[in-house]
Order: sequence, then C-alpha cells, then structure tokens
Amino acid sequence: MPGPILYSTNPYFSVEVARKYRDGNFYAWCSEVFSAGQQAGDAPTSLVAASSDPRTVYEQLKRAVESEDEHDGRIEGYKKTFKRLASSWFASGEITEEQRDEIQALCKKPSWKLWRPLLYVVPRLPVESRLTLVKPHKRAGPGLEYTISDLKAAEFDIIELPWTR
Repeated sequence: MPGPILYSTNPYFSVEVARKYRDGNFYAWCSEVFSAGQQAGDAPTSLVAASSDPRTVYEQLKRAVESEDEHDGRIEGYKKTFKRLASSWFASGEITEEQRDEIQALCKKPSWKLWRPLLYVVPRLPVESRLTLVKPHKRAGPGLEYTISDLKAAEFDIIELPWTR
C-alpha cells in the first residue's frame, strides 16, 4: 500500500525558478520514503537507489554546498538541466528571452546558496491524479519513483533540514 506522503529533494534554485518564471509550477521527482536505507530490507520501499533517495540526495548536496565543491556532479547536472530547460521554455513561448538569459546567467554565478538542498514534503492524496510513475528503464534502481510536473506551492511543504551527517 502506498504511503500518504511523498518526498523530494531539490536545490533552492528550483524554488526560485518555479516562483519567478514558472507561475508557481514546481516539478518534483518523488519517492514514497524519505530514507530508503531506514526501510526494512525486504520492503519494496527499500529498493530506491541512492541517487534517487531524498535523504541521500539531501546529504550529498548539503556536503557539496558546504565544502563549495566546484566539481560536484549533481550541482553540475542541475546547472545543465536548468540551462536546457530555460532554452526549451523560451522556444515554446513559456518564458521571455530576457528570462531565459537570466536563468542561464544565474546558473553560471558562483553563489552556493542557490544550490543548497530543500526537502519537499508532499501529501499524496491531493496530487494522486497528477502523479506519473517513472518507467522502470528511467529509474535509478528497482524502487518506485514518481514525478509531478505541476505541483503548486500550497500542495506541499518546503523544509530546510538543520543537520547533515
């Protein structure tokens, strides 16, 4: 039986992009558990891969930001993704040329605060009809993963955790 809560870790920059450029539409890649490593070994929720596990992602991103790791693959991936999305949104008329250029310029700035991790806590019931199950070949591992492409700010909480490993 699916849990009542979904979890997603995202960089602060994703919140800024959703608020400033996407009319409050958030995109989230979600898991039914916060920490797959804390699940019983035989539970299906324990099968979420580390690269999709919200706690692991949070901890890795927090360490990269705190140490100002200029070669962190996750942050580099976020930067590439946001640059690509900005071009795509501009091409489809969803944002202006100026907004595209601003998003892409922000991705080049050395500010570590933009990439600090945030945890999205999403009650499942209000978004159930809009959840997309990620196809098995697109998942990082055998565990279930979901996406929500039109999550609204009123539908979830954003938490910045005070701890790290």
